[in-house]
Amino acid sequence: MVAVALVLRLVLAPVEPGLLPYITFFPAVSLAAMIGGAGPGMMAALICAALAWRVFLPAEMQLGSSVIYLADGVLIALAAHVLHRSLDRLQTAKEEAEAARRAADEASAAKSAFLAAVSHDLRQPVQAMRLFHTVMAEQAGPDLAPVVVRMGQALTSGEELLAGIVELSVLETGQVTATSGSFAVGEALAEVIADCAPAAAAANLRLRWVPSSVVLVSDRVLFKRMVRNLVMNAIRYTRRGGIVVGCRHRNGGLMVQVVDSGIGIPLDRQKMIFEAFYQLGNPARDRSKGLGLGLAIVQRLGALLGYPVSVCSQVGKGSVFSIEVATAQP
Repeated sequence: MVAVALVLRLVLAPVEPGLLPYITFFPAVSLAAMIGGAGPGMMAALICAALAWRVFLPAEMQLGSSVIYLADGVLIALAAHVLHRSLDRLQTAKEEAEAARRAADEASAAKSAFLAAVSHDLRQPVQAMRLFHTVMAEQAGPDLAPVVVRMGQALTSGEELLAGIVELSVLETGQVTATSGSFAVGEALAEVIADCAPAAAAANLRLRWVPSSVVLVSDRVLFKRMVRNLVMNAIRYTRRGGIVVGCRHRNGGLMVQVVDSGIGIPLDRQKMIFEAFYQLGNPARDRSKGLGLGLAIVQRLGALLGYPVSVCSQVGKGSVFSIEVATAQP
């Protein structure tokens, strides 16, 4: 590179006093430092300074100009070296992040495949146990009645867990596709309320909905599943009062909201509640409060339909879960 700079110097201006060495040699110093590091850059600066001093500069300019040139070359070499190392670190960090992302994707895919396989293999024995439980309930006497009831409750919890794992694994493996169609939001909400009414009545909670005339172009089944999971989650975590389901118009779209007077969610937990198997205020894993899969399924269904899900809550006051729908028509 120094030789190239020297040839260029001689072509542009044959040997005569001037400042062209500073123009022609600086690229050589910069390239040497960027490619080889600080050592080669400083060596190039020293060679170029010597050439400028002994060949090109007049006697009265040799010492001062060469010292200044050498100092500038060293600074350029150090700056180029720092830049070179920074780029190397950025590249290394990028490669490590990409490797971590690939590992996470592979782990997630393996987990989803494992859950799907386990869920499939567990279905038949669970169904067999349910059949045996039915036979036992018909033939057992009064002495075994409490045991039969407890067995039925355990089977119900197992079936709910299995169904939740199956649904979550199917969503994560991308086996669910949305089918768009026009439907009335009010009718869909009415069906959800009818499904959830017995659970609300058993918990002594009021469950009501606000009629809506909006027509939505989306997947009716997946939309209803989102709302139903939110309503059932509200019922589990509301001790008194009730739940209201309705719609609000926002910026040309629609917010489908489930409002409850439940225990509320601390601000630092409002993102964690959408993680699978995470339950707020249930350290004993009481199955009557669900399994911690409902909100995780809601979030994944929202991602599939393109409907962001958000929560606004205050501890002891209640929560508002909102599904942001952008394609509602009057």
